[in-house]
Amino acid sequence: MTLDTPLSLPAGRSGRFPIPGRADLQARAARIRESVAGGLRSDTLALSAVGAIVSVALTGFVLGASNNIFHLPIVAGLPDEPQFRADAFVQSLRFFASGIWLLLRGSAAQVDTYGLFLALHLLSRFLTILGLLLCAGLLGVRSRNQKIVFTALVCLAPMLRGVSYAGAGGLFLNVFTHSEIANGLSLLMIWCLATGRVTAGLALNGLVFFVNAFVAVWNVVPVALLCGFSLATGRIDRVRLARSAGLGLALASLPALPVILNVLANPGFGRPAGFDYPTFLREFYPHHFLIGEIPAGQIVSVAALLLLANLSLWRMRRRAEPFLLVLWGYMAVYALGMVAPLLTGSPAVLNLHLLRVSTFFHLLAALGSLALLTRMLHRRRPLHARATAFLLFCLLCTVRPLTLLAPVLLLPHRPPRFWRRLFQERALPQRAARAAGLAMLVGVAALIAGLTVKSWGHNRRLSSVAAEWETVGLWARSSTAPDAIFLVPVAGSPDFAEALKGVPREVHEAGTSRFEFAAHRRVWVDFGRGAAVMWQPAYYAEWRRRTRAVAALGTVAERRAYAAANGIAYLVERCAPGDRLDSLPDLAFRTRNLCVLPAVSGAQVPAAGPGAG
Repeated sequence: MTLDTPLSLPAGRSGRFPIPGRADLQARAARIRESVAGGLRSDTLALSAVGAIVSVALTGFVLGASNNIFHLPIVAGLPDEPQFRADAFVQSLRFFASGIWLLLRGSAAQVDTYGLFLALHLLSRFLTILGLLLCAGLLGVRSRNQKIVFTALVCLAPMLRGVSYAGAGGLFLNVFTHSEIANGLSLLMIWCLATGRVTAGLALNGLVFFVNAFVAVWNVVPVALLCGFSLATGRIDRVRLARSAGLGLALASLPALPVILNVLANPGFGRPAGFDYPTFLREFYPHHFLIGEIPAGQIVSVAALLLLANLSLWRMRRRAEPFLLVLWGYMAVYALGMVAPLLTGSPAVLNLHLLRVSTFFHLLAALGSLALLTRMLHRRRPLHARATAFLLFCLLCTVRPLTLLAPVLLLPHRPPRFWRRLFQERALPQRAARAAGLAMLVGVAALIAGLTVKSWGHNRRLSSVAAEWETVGLWARSSTAPDAIFLVPVAGSPDFAEALKGVPREVHEAGTSRFEFAAHRRVWVDFGRGAAVMWQPAYYAEWRRRTRAVAALGTVAERRAYAAANGIAYLVERCAPGDRLDSLPDLAFRTRNLCVLPAVSGAQVPAAGPGAG
């Protein structure tokens, strides 16, 4: 069954680009100004703020997981501390090329880090929802009630949570990372360009570059297409386009310059890697880079998502032309990412993370399908069409796999005859139809609530483990020498798959960043640190040697011997209440899931702190 009635165009409009006259140009410019003025209304800003709060409440927030392994040492100022002068990973973070972290370097001394990351997490969500709302306004979502419904759908849509299909780009996550700010800024850039504000759009891409340079590089293709579209449709003439583009690029260079200078200051920039870079990507994390390493199911899923994006935008015809161009531009970038590893092994090219552009497939699919659904829900339609809209809601706002079935409802043909007869000929009594609809709505609400509670439980356990790492870190800072090195469990490597079979997901997912942040002590190696090879290729040999060596250590005795041979003072081992490690006389400290042992058995250790036992 499909949607039966297309969202029609005003009479006289066709899919061809008209040749505008002077009066037509002036009228279009006036409509653009009116659209811009009406877009940034107070209710749009307020709904974006409320939506951000609700969305973060649903997805949750955790400090110290995922890519925070790079962020927390920067805000703690660890690269400037003497005990980290010889730490290749920590020193590489000086060249972690995002302006966000250039600004926040060492900020933990002045600002509460949890509050800072939560505020930035809310900001990233606010910008994304604001961008979606403004773009949806160009698709006909304009009244306050429509905006409220659209915002609610954005908060519920599973296609906007987690990471993107076949590229693993970040969407609405439970941790703060700077790339999600770039998502929102890119949507605002698209809105500006779609409304003819070329200067503002290009300036915003400069801010995107400041936050995440490679996202700004992706944006070049849709920016060029939108500028060409404005020129072809007479929304702007060549002289004005050149003037606006020149000013926009000049403004964009201001936030981009600090990032460019920081990249150029990196001693590893531009040097040959000295090893096979695609092989490293396969060893570390291929899903951003190598299409051949992505499971077939992910490829099928991203294809279905692209079908959803194209069909939903196509149904809104002329309104959606700019967004279809943007989508096709990002598809071209993705296609380039598919073939790039076959053409070159250059880190400079592969580090553009071209497959991560699939993030925008999700954002544009959500924009098109949720805007279309919002308009359907606010139109007086036959009962069978309203039932179809409700089915579309169930597919888009419950669980992610169902989203991939939504294109079936958007195919351009009439619904099956039995579906129309079921409602039009009263084969199903109206009271029974309403009761069935209410029962389905209650079921959907219960499913959403259950999934949300499950997500909250996971976040609570994840936060608990991250807090344990911080407790161990605080003990280490107060009870060990400043130059002490710790050997921690290394998670993430395929070499550890067998060892992690019996380990709760949250224990290895939390990572070790909260430990290093709190302890101000060196960590010997962590698998996630391998990302530093992307901006500091010289780190590859050390990272690979250490991770493989630690992966080969099967017992505590072996790890102790390795630690003693490499000048490592302490081991942090996973343990459980009543674990055999409790019986060791030289146990230095323990929490519920973590035990600290000196590298040398029987060595004198400080008395266990208040978190022990």
